[in-house]
Order: sequence, then C-alpha cells, then structure tokens
Amino acid sequence: MNSFSIGATYWPRRKGPLLWADPDRGEIRDEFQQLTAVGIDTLRLPLRWEEFQPRPERVATGALRALEQTLDLATDARLGVVLQLLPLAVAGAIHLPSWATAASFAADMTLSTKFGPLVIVRNEQRPPLVWERTAHHTEVRDLWANPAMRAAQRKLIAEVVGYFGDHPALSGWELGSGVELARAPSSSDAAAEWIGETADAVREHGGRGTLYYAATLRALRRREGPHPEALVAAKVTPVISVVLPEGPLGGAVPDVDALQFIATLVYSLCGQMPALILGVPAVANGANTTIVDRAYGREIEQPLLDHDAHARLLETALPDLRAAGVPALWFAHSYCYGEPFPPERAHSQRERMMGLFDTDGAELPVASVVQSFAGQTASSSTVATKTLDVEDYWADPAMHFRRLWRHWQASDEEEQK
Repeated sequence: MNSFSIGATYWPRRKGPLLWADPDRGEIRDEFQQLTAVGIDTLRLPLRWEEFQPRPERVATGALRALEQTLDLATDARLGVVLQLLPLAVAGAIHLPSWATAASFAADMTLSTKFGPLVIVRNEQRPPLVWERTAHHTEVRDLWANPAMRAAQRKLIAEVVGYFGDHPALSGWELGSGVELARAPSSSDAAAEWIGETADAVREHGGRGTLYYAATLRALRRREGPHPEALVAAKVTPVISVVLPEGPLGGAVPDVDALQFIATLVYSLCGQMPALILGVPAVANGANTTIVDRAYGREIEQPLLDHDAHARLLETALPDLRAAGVPALWFAHSYCYGEPFPPERAHSQRERMMGLFDTDGAELPVASVVQSFAGQTASSSTVATKTLDVEDYWADPAMHFRRLWRHWQASDEEEQK
C-alpha cells in the first residue's frame, strides 16, 4: 500500500449487496480492473454479518468460498483489501443478523444454555434494522458487552481471520463499521474494552496488516465514544466516516475545511491522524439542490453537488489531506447505483449517488481527478499539523465539538484577511 491510500468501499454495480450470495466473477474482475485503472489502491470489502454468520454458532462456508474467489481477483488486479468485520452501517440502514436483535427467540434458547438469560435494554433510538432483505423495528442486543454477543463475534473472527489472515491481497482488517449507530456502548470503558479484546482476537488468529475501526461523527460527540484514544491504545487506526449533514457542521456538503477540522480534532485527541471515509452525493446539475432523505432512522435534508463540483472538491482535498499526514481517503462507494439496496424504504437515497462511476459504469469527473492524483509524486515538504485545545473535551463532547468548529472557522477567516 502507498503511504497515502486512495480507496473505496466495493459493492458490484449491478448486484450491489448480492456480492456474497450470487457473485459474478466476470463482473467483479472487470470492475476491479476499472478501479485499479483510475488509481484506487485499496478496497473495503464489507462482510455482511448476516451472510457470514447466519447463526451465532455457525459461519457460512458458501460466503467464505465467495470471499476467497474475490480476494484472488483482487490480487490479480493489484488491489489491497481491507476486510470489514461486522460492517453494520450499510447504505443508511443497520444490517445485522436477526439473532443479534430482540426479535430472535431461537437465539435466546440457543445462547441462554451457555450464558444464561439475555437481557434486552432499550436503545436510545430505533434505526431501521435489515435482515433477510426486510426492514424491522426492534431492539439491538448489547453488541459491546453481552457475553453471548461477544462469543459470537469471536467465533466469526476465528473463522474468517484464521482462514484468510495470510492472504496476499489483505492489507488490513476493519473491526467494525458504525457499531455505535446500531447500539451505543454503555460507557467509554465498555467501548475501550471491546476494541482492545477485538483487536487482540484478530491478531491472535493471524490477522496481519493494519487494524482499523470506522466510527461516525456521532462517536466524536458522545461521551461513550468509542474514543480515538482507546483505538490508538489498542494499536488500531481511527477511521472517521464523513457523510454530511451531521451535527454542528451544518447542512452543507463537506468541504476541505470540514475534512481538515475533523482530522485535526482526532489528531488532537489521540496523537494520530485518522483515515477518512468520504461520501458526497453528486448528480448531474445537482448544484444547490437538496433532497429529503433518511439516514439511520432520521429524516434529513440532504444537499447535493453536481459531478464537476465533486471533482473540484477532491482536486483540492487529496493533496491537502496527504500533506497534513492523513493516511487514507476512502470513498463511501465505488459505483453509483441505479437500483436501491433492498428494502428501498430502509436505505438512504444519497448512498446511490456517491460513486466514482455512474450507474452505467461510465467514469465520472471525480475518477479522473483520482487518477491524476495517483500519478503524482508526493511533495517532500510537510505541512505543520495544527492542534486544537481538547482539554476536558469528553466532559461535554457535543458542546466542545461545536466550540472548536466555530473557533476553526474563525481562525481560517482571520488567516485569509
């Protein structure tokens, strides 16, 4: 992998979430070659929990075979792969197996024989939960501390990491994606313990390369986190998913200033720059337009960019973030999707508009920017990393996030005078 990674989350353009259930080797091969050609060096492959672990005591051999074939194709295309274990946040909804929710009485019967009765605690909100391609509204079990849930997660790690840990395509492992959206940890200590134990399990079973945890901006605005400091303590690289609007950054599409602020905040908290996942909904003639959308159970007004504005954003962001020491910028999607992920009402419309390639596979302007950037030699000069005053940040993270963002904006305005 290069010192600065340009990556993308991969779902096949035509089959989307059917990647593991019905893989098309020819389609995957062609798309991997297309992504390599424009300068993508890293793919995030989401191992949907339901497909890879249909029951807490069983990992699906069919999904493992499909993954093996896909990793071999990635090797042929000279792509590094980060495998996403427990990728719960998918296209604006929470994807997980039914047995990880309050809906599964069969799981209760199976797991209670080993761990005693399972206790369900009401979550702060109910985002749409997806399994068997159907939306559900129920509670999520405590994925962070419940002994039965932790044992099931360790089972998945043992099977997947044990089998693929030394595959040449692998450059890293992502321990979770948006777990805090499905169910917030009970405390920052509970989150830190989960991160440490999960990282240890991946390493014990032979996982090589970099370990990551992909958090949302909400994790930076809640006391329970997970905190970037806990990730660094466990030798896990923080990853922040930036798909606005979110919180005090307002309703605008993300700009370079916002991306630099988020990276600097994480650096100030933990002493390490995070990788960033960027999702920018862009459509033809989309400038200054919005859509009413939903994301993880919340109704939002989603601003859009047009394709040229999206390209201009990345033309500035890529060199600036690399110079600042950010290790990676990964796109939320490789392709735009003509068909929504099923069920349509559970997922965000915006997720269909974030790709480097259009719904017909045609290259979008942002792909040309990525290709040009990938061919450039990084400057030998470095930019002095800013820091923010984060003393007492976790006493009231939502308030401090707003304060620091206002201070950042004011400082930039002063520098421009």
